[in-house]
Amino acid sequence: MGIGKIMTTGRPLKFETPELLQEQIDAFFDHCKKEDEQPIVEGLAIFLKTNKQTILNYAGREDYAPLIEDAKLRIAHSVMSRAMSGKINPTIAIWVSKNHYDYSDKRDVNLGGQVDNPLSMILKSLDGHSAGLPENI
Repeated sequence: MGIGKIMTTGRPLKFETPELLQEQIDAFFDHCKKEDEQPIVEGLAIFLKTNKQTILNYAGREDYAPLIEDAKLRIAHSVMSRAMSGKINPTIAIWVSKNHYDYSDKRDVNLGGQVDNPLSMILKSLDGHSAGLPENI
């Protein structure tokens, strides 16, 4: 290896510039619209002749991240829009949202034990009306 050569590791990028990737992402969405196909991340991977993990790896690169995030947002919007209009099963939309976009229907409800617990504050404000309740409530 000569002086001044930069050593690179790993496979070369499939899309050498963000602009090339953006062209392909746009072509994917055009294809989906033309074929009335629901865009999904896996469909984007197939269209790009790659895999889902490669797409997620591009999302970790500073210069490509905005493109991938925008594509994922467009996909999420399409899923929700189609579910709300009855074009796709809402259960599928929920599954996609939870598994691809970190949506959650979990709620954290805590009813006691913490100093700043709303229930505790309400009970203490009752001026002695909380007689017989444990101290930590």
